[in-house]
Amino acid sequence: MTRKRGVALWRSQGAEGLAGQLDVLRLLGVVHSGNVTFERKIVVGLEEIRAITFECHQCKSRLTVSPDDIRDIPTACPHCNFSWRLPEDPQAVSPGSPPKNFAFGIKELKIRFGADVIGFKILLEFDEPGRHTV
Repeated sequence: MTRKRGVALWRSQGAEGLAGQLDVLRLLGVVHSGNVTFERKIVVGLEEIRAITFECHQCKSRLTVSPDDIRDIPTACPHCNFSWRLPEDPQAVSPGSPPKNFAFGIKELKIRFGADVIGFKILLEFDEPGRHTV
């Protein structure tokens, strides 16, 4: 069964109840008999981000700001004054396209700069998706 057909089947049957959902997922090959495997993904656009949260690696307190109002990232935790090291990449080309800088920035943060290195985590907040979005 194709993915497109499976999605149409899911929508047409409404996937009512757990039994209906499992039947459709089995047809799609996502759920295997004996071992139940569920796959869920949430996809959001940048316009759906409601807040950016900085969580201190030391005290776990959080500073939350709207993406529309962010001006700078503090150099230390506002609660415990633990130093937040904001790495500068000397090889980075500052005047670049914002989408490219954003994408490569995420990659660099994941690979080279964990919370233990820079002193804080970056968390993104968005509204929970509706249950019956089509």
